[in-house]
Amino acid sequence: MPATMKALGAQDNLISALGIIEEHAFSLLLETCLFTLYAVLIAYFAYRLCATRRINPLPSFMIFYTLIMFALFSVYWILDIYFLCAEYRSVPSHRSGSLDEPTPEGVHWKGASWIHSDGLLPRYLAPVYVQYIVQLLLIAFGDIVSLWRAYVVFGRPRWLYVLSLSTAVTEGVVYALICASSSTQYLPSSDSALGFGNGLAKARTTLTFLGYAITGLAQLSSTTLIAYKAWVHWKAVRDFMHRSATRRSFSALAIVIESGVVYLVLLVTDPIWSLPYTG
Repeated sequence: MPATMKALGAQDNLISALGIIEEHAFSLLLETCLFTLYAVLIAYFAYRLCATRRINPLPSFMIFYTLIMFALFSVYWILDIYFLCAEYRSVPSHRSGSLDEPTPEGVHWKGASWIHSDGLLPRYLAPVYVQYIVQLLLIAFGDIVSLWRAYVVFGRPRWLYVLSLSTAVTEGVVYALICASSSTQYLPSSDSALGFGNGLAKARTTLTFLGYAITGLAQLSSTTLIAYKAWVHWKAVRDFMHRSATRRSFSALAIVIESGVVYLVLLVTDPIWSLPYTG
């Protein structure tokens, strides 16, 4: 009988491990590939920066901004590896029922899946909260880059500068409120902080929807503006090019790449993929 129970426990652990691989390991593999590509691009950026620093030096804020975004993505990637290992370590505790920590309610890994359903123990709440903040920072910084590109490509009009700056400031405030409203779910708080956090927590759903709506609007507007300017540019030079299918395909591909429409599509579809399955 003990041998049978042990075999069943081992089989349950194997099923749990396979579930973890199916849900997180393959996405982490893709994320690792993207991180490797990102690291190679950063290395090339550093090389070009050193090679052309006297001929065409870049502003310091652009260098700092680029390195900050890479550092944030590195932290996000490292935490994903940490959480994957943590899930494996948490499997025996869940199977044996030896959890001595309260099960969190309403806490999300990356704002999507229930943390206790993912298999993470409550002791990992603080790192999950850190990754959630990093995720919001990456989204906000990406929006600023897109708005800045649209501003430069569109000829630096003053109205677009004011609109982009207002959007960036508003988005920053909303995301800061989202982080504050989520703190009580991830971190222990004092009574006074708990009252303030609970007040914000009631508005968390509204704030999250507002933040993602601002992000979607920023990406849609910047993508539209850049795509329009790219289309105008290719329309102006097409008379100097052969009207072949290859040239037209190249023009379309250039517009897609320059406009950032792929990033917009991924940004819209990611929350849809993250919805809990109810089938």
